[in-house]
Amino acid sequence: IEPTTVIVEEEEVAAPAVAVSSVASNEISVAPVMTQEEVTTPSSQSAVVNPKWANFVQRVGPAALMLAGLYFLFAKLGKEGLVWLVPLLQIGMYHEVMHNVLELPTSNTWFMLLPYLLKTHGFLQRYFGTSTLNLSSFTLYAAGLIYAIMKLNTQENLTPEIIQSFLGRSIAAIATLVVILSPCQFWIKTAGEYGLLWVLFPALLVIINDTMAYAFGVMLGKTPLLRVLSPKKSVEGFVGAGVSTVTLAVPLLNFLMNRMTSPKVENLTRHALALAVYTSIVSPFGGYLASTIKRAHGKKDFGNTIPGHGGIVDRLDCQLITAPFVFYYLNACAGASSTPPSV
Repeated sequence: IEPTTVIVEEEEVAAPAVAVSSVASNEISVAPVMTQEEVTTPSSQSAVVNPKWANFVQRVGPAALMLAGLYFLFAKLGKEGLVWLVPLLQIGMYHEVMHNVLELPTSNTWFMLLPYLLKTHGFLQRYFGTSTLNLSSFTLYAAGLIYAIMKLNTQENLTPEIIQSFLGRSIAAIATLVVILSPCQFWIKTAGEYGLLWVLFPALLVIINDTMAYAFGVMLGKTPLLRVLSPKKSVEGFVGAGVSTVTLAVPLLNFLMNRMTSPKVENLTRHALALAVYTSIVSPFGGYLASTIKRAHGKKDFGNTIPGHGGIVDRLDCQLITAPFVFYYLNACAGASSTPPSV
């Protein structure tokens, strides 16, 4: 076959398109190329599913299982279940931040975590007493500090970069304890003074707000809320979630009040609306902060503990900024509880 040059002008292409699939032994096999109209058939169009809706459906099952698990835990153990659940969540979140996101060996910063758990969880005082726990906590910290310094000293080429890395790990551990683990303690404080109802009610408001923000974002989202930090969040989702949360707050609190015991609190409607406004405006920024941390380290999620949701921090990021406010708000606006703390 003599080489030839074929010139095809765009305006003159009218015949069905063809593609040369192979040239061998002076033979040319020609295969027809499907046009765009042939590729996009009604059946294929119906098979296309909005990925956001698919992700939403994937999240529903694990979320329902988590809520059911919490219901049975609190139904069987009450406040005691929360007291044992919180340290488990804290250990999981600490591991996610230090190991999964920052990619630091958790063993190198254990001397921060263990003393913190001993010092902050009051249920251990039933068995050891406050003074014993304080001494044990600081002793563990001191032993861990000695271990870390001695391990650093074993480096053959101790460069400034290695020292900076060690200090960076220590600062990261302290920041994790303060920003992520410490707010969990307010769940226990709130449950002890005001009952589990005032832990569950704000938590459910956050869940409602997060769910409705996703739904409104899928249906109506067009305007980015945080174009740089979290481009998937939309103004429409933020506003729609806020309206939904405030609308459902009072009926939800009445529903819980009829099914749970709690110390008497006046002006329930006012408190319900105040917490709804906070969870609608401020709580989402806990999630935006988590997104910023993940973005800074090139991570999609903090972990893969919960299918469709990511890690524990991914699920609790908005809750962590809500728990302290609820306790301080009830102290300031609902008055001190007449029921002494039980945890």
